Amino acid sequence: MALLDFIIITGFAVTIFINIFLSKKKGQSNTFLMLIFSFIGLSLLNEYASLHDQDGLLYVTDLITEGGSYLLAPFIYFYISSLLHPVEVRSVGFISLFVPYVVHFLLVSLPVLHNGFGLDWMLGYAHVIEKNWELFYVVESLFFLMLVILAFQEIVKYEARIKAFYSDLSRRNLIWAKQMLACLVIYQVINLSLSAYILLIAPLNFEEDYLLTFNVVIICFYLGYNGLFQTQIFLPNFLLEEEKIESSSIAEASKAKKTPVENEVLSDKIEHSLKVEKLYLNEDLTLRDLAEAVALKEKDLSIYINQHLGSSFYELINSYRVQEFKEQIKTNTHLTVMGVANSCGFKSKTSFYRIFKKATGLTPAQYQKEVSE
Repeated sequence: MALLDFIIITGFAVTIFINIFLSKKKGQSNTFLMLIFSFIGLSLLNEYASLHDQDGLLYVTDLITEGGSYLLAPFIYFYISSLLHPVEVRSVGFISLFVPYVVHFLLVSLPVLHNGFGLDWMLGYAHVIEKNWELFYVVESLFFLMLVILAFQEIVKYEARIKAFYSDLSRRNLIWAKQMLACLVIYQVINLSLSAYILLIAPLNFEEDYLLTFNVVIICFYLGYNGLFQTQIFLPNFLLEEEKIESSSIAEASKAKKTPVENEVLSDKIEHSLKVEKLYLNEDLTLRDLAEAVALKEKDLSIYINQHLGSSFYELINSYRVQEFKEQIKTNTHLTVMGVANSCGFKSKTSFYRIFKKATGLTPAQYQKEVSE
């Protein structure tokens, strides 16, 4: 009991600290993150009240946290979405995802918590709900699982588009979010398995609520640890369209199609900007910067790079950086490997090693050793 109290109190203190920190930061994603941690804090208070028979506190927190997955899941989904594009909070799509929570609150939570409001027919209704409580929990868990999977798909969908605009992804890396969402999927699968066991076989010999609560708190704190410092990933409007750049429609492609002479002129401009002006040395270079240098619309440039060069902006720029590294490592012997990489436009050690190994089949150190022999 003492250990559980310590975990709950510490967790609640951490949620307050994180929300104070977030309240000083602007941005839609920070607002959603605050909502997530506010809900976690209330859930921890609810567990504490349940452990210590604090009826008043238990009633107040139960009103909000009962059916909480219907509330937490949209918060997580919209938090991930808000990192990638602005969320339209007045849209039907936004509001509709909170309808299940409202329905659950009115038709399930209130009747049970108020014991049928003292009405005979409502008492019978409340008893039916309590008898099928585990089944309601399964439906709630499936809703949570569905939105977590949708959030995961949202990240996967944007990863390709991000590479069409940015040359460095070190500050726009959402691997941590994918890992967290994968953990939440595993959590819900375990949750559903326990519920299926209870429904089909027999009650459990232990209190699973505490174990599951502890697990979801750990996962959400992982979200907080990374989310506090995650920047929003802004993309131009044309990359927010439903179709990916790689699969632009035939009409769009023909519209952007240029004559052989125009293509050659554009190719020369790109080559001059990269080979002569060496714009790729700018570690924060974006598609917009290159488009301005060659006097072309971002969308047209992205389509040209994709269709005529068979590459993405990210891959194109980093291919030049790899080539620059190969040249500089022969002469800049006074610099470390990462010192040379930084001078070539690479910002992150992890991404540099991954890109270089993919391009050459060697690690930077192996390549350095090979050219020095």
